Amino acid sequence: MALHAYFSSYSEPWRLKRDTLCQIAGIIGRDRFRTMRKALDELVKAGFLASWNEDKTSGICVKVVQKN
Repeated sequence: MALHAYFSSYSEPWRLKRDTLCQIAGIIGRDRFRTMRKALDELVKAGFLASWNEDKTSGICVKVVQKN
């Protein structure tokens, strides 16, 4: 998954635009934002992301689980 590969190179939380994340993941179409949210939820369920949230300006902030 492209999002997993992209996020694996970062350890600190940071913010990206929804459109940027969709482009990274190759998600297109009318429901691209819904698909992207589901993908982020799956990364949380898998234990790779600690959390993610979306702000009112179409920004997504992700927090990768810290590895010891």
